[in-house]
Amino acid sequence: MVDNIVKINPNEYTVLDVGCGMRKYKGKEGQRVIGIDKVKTPCVDIVYDIDKGIPVPDSFVDMVYMDNSLEHMSNFEFQMGEVCRVLKKGGVAIIKVPHYSSFRAFTFGHKLFFNTTIMDGFKQNDPMSFMFPGIVFSEVKVRLRSFYMTKNNMKKYPKLMYLYYFLFPILRVWETVMNIKPVLYEKFSETISPFTNIFELEFRLTK
Repeated sequence: MVDNIVKINPNEYTVLDVGCGMRKYKGKEGQRVIGIDKVKTPCVDIVYDIDKGIPVPDSFVDMVYMDNSLEHMSNFEFQMGEVCRVLKKGGVAIIKVPHYSSFRAFTFGHKLFFNTTIMDGFKQNDPMSFMFPGIVFSEVKVRLRSFYMTKNNMKKYPKLMYLYYFLFPILRVWETVMNIKPVLYEKFSETISPFTNIFELEFRLTK
C-alpha cells in the first residue's frame, strides 16, 4: 500500500495521477500530486503495474487524474471500480481518453475504445447501474474535445504547428458547438468533415 511509501496527511488535498508517464498533473497550490505508473520516470512517485489495480487504501484521495492511460488497461470495469474505491466521498475523477473515431484510438498498445455514453452505467439511478453495484458516482459528465497538438507532435511536425495555430481559435469555437449536445453530435460528427471529428473525450465523475 502507498501509505508505506509516502507520508499521508488527511488534511491535504491529494491528487493521484494514474499512468502519469513522463507528464504529471500540475496541481494547484496546496494540492499534493502523486504519480503512479509501471515504469519509473522523473514524474513517477510509485512504480506499480496499474493494470493490476491502484495500490492505495479505500477513500484515500480527493481526485484521480488519468490522462490517456485508461485505454492502455485490459479490464475497463475493474479499473473504474478501483477509481471509485480510492476516491473519498465527494471526490472527483477526471479521465481523458481518445474517442473511438480518432486516429489516436488505434495507437499501438491501446486495448479499450470509448464513446460518449460508456460511463453512463456508473451514474446513480441509471437504468444500467444495477450491473455495477460497486461503481457508483453521483454525477457523470462528458466533454468532447476537438483536435489539438501535443508537445511531442509539435516537435515531430513543426510545419503543421503553424497551421494549427491558425486554426486554433476556430477549433475552440467549434468545440463549444460540439458540447451543446455531446451524444447527438457524436452520431453525426464523422459525416460533416475531418475537422469536425471528435478527437478526445474528457469525463468528470463525482463520487
